[in-house]
Amino acid sequence: MKAIIANAVDAASADMSWKAIDRYSQGLHRAADQGQRQVLQDARRHPASSSSRSTTRSSKKKSAENPLFKEILQSQLAFAKRTTQWEQDTVVSRKMAYDHYWGANAAAKKI
Repeated sequence: MKAIIANAVDAASADMSWKAIDRYSQGLHRAADQGQRQVLQDARRHPASSSSRSTTRSSKKKSAENPLFKEILQSQLAFAKRTTQWEQDTVVSRKMAYDHYWGANAAAKKI
């Protein structure tokens, strides 16, 4: 019974992830099609570096004030470093496939 529940939870989680990608991408392009071009432009923009600096300053200040905060933050940063490095090393960028099928010399146009 435990194995059935564990597998059901995993399946539901994966199913939700795929549905979220579908819904979010549809909603973003629907907004752009309705003339809300700023939404699409904002979605493509990376956060400003000043925002990152502000977060770093706040974290540094809070870490100095609260040892538990510092311990948790260091744990989160170590996890993020390990997992984002793994992702960069193993996950192929979707940009290459996108450019191949829908870029300037798109294969999809030739099909």
